[in-house]
Amino acid sequence: MGTLSTVDVIEQNYHLRLDIYESSFASLCTEVIDRSFEYEEVSQYSYDLLHFVLEKIKAGVSAQLMSVIVLLKIHEKVWI
Repeated sequence: MGTLSTVDVIEQNYHLRLDIYESSFASLCTEVIDRSFEYEEVSQYSYDLLHFVLEKIKAGVSAQLMSVIVLLKIHEKVWI
């Protein structure tokens, strides 16, 4: 597998920087999703889940609620 040398930023999620609570729950979601898969594993499911959560938080859905959903989905994926 090749080495990643450049990255194009698609979305900076600037809105998350404005609210400390949204930022902290989004960080929790990102960290849980990141730790749910093995080293160098590629997971479309994880990407889709993270994208879904960040879009919902951006749309005004409770960031705390979205973090609980991520925890439940990842728990389901990892432990079943």
